[in-house]
Formats: sequence, C-alpha cells, structure tokens
Amino acid sequence: MAPESLRDTPLCQNRALGLAMEWAATHVDELLLDWELASTRKPLNRIDPLRQTARVMLRVRTVTPLSGRSVRLTLTDGSVVVRDLTDLLNGPVFEPTAADDALFRRVHAQDGTVVWPGDVDIAPETLIWDGPDPKPAEVRRPAASLRPQIPRY
Repeated sequence: MAPESLRDTPLCQNRALGLAMEWAATHVDELLLDWELASTRKPLNRIDPLRQTARVMLRVRTVTPLSGRSVRLTLTDGSVVVRDLTDLLNGPVFEPTAADDALFRRVHAQDGTVVWPGDVDIAPETLIWDGPDPKPAEVRRPAASLRPQIPRY
C-alpha cells in the first residue's frame, strides 16, 4: 500500500523524529521546568519551536569501508571522520558483520547513518563523536557544539 502522503514515508518519519529529538535536546532545561510546573498543575511556560536557523544535527552522507573494520564517513557538513569500528561491532547483532570481511564491506549510508544488510546499524552520534580523536594532520572532528545533547533528568 502506497503512503497517502510524503509525510508517511519512513525517511520523513525518521527526519521528523530527528528534528523532534534535536528540539528536545536544545530545550532540556525548559522541558524539565515545565515538567515540574505540570506536576504541580501550574501553567506551563512557552518553549520556542525549532527554527530554520537552528543548528542542524550532523548525519552521515557517505561511508567508505577502509582496511580492517575502519570506515571513512563524510558528514552532512562536509567533515570527514575516520573510525575504527572494531570495538563497536560487539554482540549477536554484529557478529556476522564483525566476522565476515565481505559483509562488512557492504556498508552503506542510509537515513544519516551507516547500515549493513539485515538493517544492522550504529547510531550516527556514536560514529561521529565517540571514536578516538583524529591525528592533527588527518581529518578534523566536528565542532563539539554540534554534538546532540543527552537529556539530564
């Protein structure tokens, strides 16, 4: 069955979720304050919407498999990040990909992250920021201010 509108497609749903998560991460303190107000049945404060000028979360545009279990990621802002994924390919979901070089090399970019056959993926924020710092002459790391913020409870 075809989606009734473009908004019903998985790509738009994923983008909408990403924008909602970015908005929530940007307004954590305000959301927590409103939560406290709501729990005491007091009027809530207005929280600004996500604006077009708001920073955009970085995503993976392209991925190129390198030697071993390393990949070169080109991000949506043009940054290039090289990551050794050996330590991230743990657990039963990743066992086939970690053990099979041909399967690992079938990695591709989809919905802003890297994916292998069987819908096996790794969160883009893990790929982009949680690897070792690149050597100065190699590739640059995206600005820390662009990293999604984890809500504090």
